[in-house]
Amino acid sequence: MPTPGLLAAPAPSAATQRDDVGAVGVSGAHVFSVDDESIQVAWRGGDAAHLVVGAGPARAEVHTTPSADLLRHARRTWPLDRHQRGPAAVVLDGLEPDTEYQVWIEPDGGARRVVGSARTLHRPPGALLHRFATLNDIHIGERRFGVGRPFEDRHPLPAGSAPYPLRCARAAVREALEWGATHLVVKGDLTRDSEPAELRAVGRLLQSSGVPADVVLGNHDVRNGIDAAAYLAEYGIDARPVVRSRDLPGLRLVFGHTPGPGDRWGQILDDQSDRIARLAGSAAGACMLVVHHPPATGVATLRYPPGIYRAQSGRLLRRLAAANPCSVVVSGHTHRNRVRTGWGITCAETASTKDHPGQWVGYRVFEGGLVQTARRVQDPPAIAWTEATSRALGGQWGRWAPGTLADRCWSLEWPGPASA
Repeated sequence: MPTPGLLAAPAPSAATQRDDVGAVGVSGAHVFSVDDESIQVAWRGGDAAHLVVGAGPARAEVHTTPSADLLRHARRTWPLDRHQRGPAAVVLDGLEPDTEYQVWIEPDGGARRVVGSARTLHRPPGALLHRFATLNDIHIGERRFGVGRPFEDRHPLPAGSAPYPLRCARAAVREALEWGATHLVVKGDLTRDSEPAELRAVGRLLQSSGVPADVVLGNHDVRNGIDAAAYLAEYGIDARPVVRSRDLPGLRLVFGHTPGPGDRWGQILDDQSDRIARLAGSAAGACMLVVHHPPATGVATLRYPPGIYRAQSGRLLRRLAAANPCSVVVSGHTHRNRVRTGWGITCAETASTKDHPGQWVGYRVFEGGLVQTARRVQDPPAIAWTEATSRALGGQWGRWAPGTLADRCWSLEWPGPASA
């Protein structure tokens, strides 16, 4: 059951789920994310070249791009989407916290139509102290996504275009910085196979952001006997596979190393749990544990890919809760948005940057809590790709990976004083 301080985003109204392509010139308009001051609206595609989207006092103009093609395993060119104009997303800013808003779309030459409603998140008490962003499962070097007939980039790529993992990651970093992130955290699986060229591409990407970056390694980053941390250190990026910490205003980040000897399961042994608990307990305020594999919070592991072994997860979360109840755990690996609690600790998995829904995650740290919001990458060449990958696994990926709005966006109040 939810942690007492966890205030998740309510489910959108039934109207938000409608497919109003004929009425408003777009297909599948829905609220993808909310926080305490904004709403992000996304849609699959449509036929309107220009739209105005609004909620309350907020309005945003959107110029959509024509549909494109991609190459699939059978070496046949298939449409990237089924509409004249590609998918898009837009953020509506300047809203009030904990307030219900109707969301409307008005195409050029068409009538304004309400496509749903959403409530902004509760704002934790106290002053805003910091904002930072996370990415995970960027898989630089990957060439195809899916099984059976996987999705691939069109060949050759248009001049100046990067392969889809890199163009999605670049766009995510750029949009996170525009949002106001002053620190970046990447939660593992930076590469496909931990090849030197892949690691150097990651290093250049994060170095070029101009803000500090911290990294934990995932199972894809410890293959082939490559010392990934040494390559990334050349770019000033700390990816050491040891327990370490970094203090941000109002929050201590603690980094754990979870890749185990196998290629899927994660592990946190007793000595690592002890070091994590000591760092969390000595923090001046709240603590966020950053790992690649998610800890298990239930009595059995029924999901794929598997995370940290259940017994190890229980020991970790019990020690963390005892050391610092103002703690939260964030992870990647599953390519899915999901939030659960175990032993009083909120544990959040977040979806991949390079496949559907294609996102980065922003955190706003307050004196009395924090707000998580997952934002879809809005860059047209990136969102065109990530929306197409929603059709993987016979369309099941598009229903599974995003999770619910409450999994993506939530507000957490610390159970007691968290600021020094």
